[in-house]
Amino acid sequence: MTLGGKTRIAGLQAILPVILLAAASWANAQSLVVQPGTLFFRNPSGSGFIQNATVTATSGSPGALSSAVSYIFTGQSWLSASSSGNTIAVRVATGNLAAGVYTAYVTVSSPNFSSATIRVVLTLIPVN
Repeated sequence: MTLGGKTRIAGLQAILPVILLAAASWANAQSLVVQPGTLFFRNPSGSGFIQNATVTATSGSPGALSSAVSYIFTGQSWLSASSSGNTIAVRVATGNLAAGVYTAYVTVSSPNFSSATIRVVLTLIPVN
């Protein structure tokens, strides 16, 4: 007979441990996907200061998208991002930047979805 997790067998009593295992199902996780995953800007001019990335989901429909910019090196602020529908517009501002290669990341998120990241590479080559 079993009573409250204890088993009695002919006058003997044993306590049986119970282990519950819980596993997350990543196969059904809702994730955001961006295309392209990397945006390249090379000596941008005119309309070349803006590029778009399209955001889709692995399942379901994401609601409003939000974006956050992060830089490899602190103190930089040459990139901005905004969203409209399922598009993220990424804009570079080369203003006071010296020639070189700059990298930043735009993280795209939506409630109840795993976020996605867009890598942004800006290359400024001196023009004579």
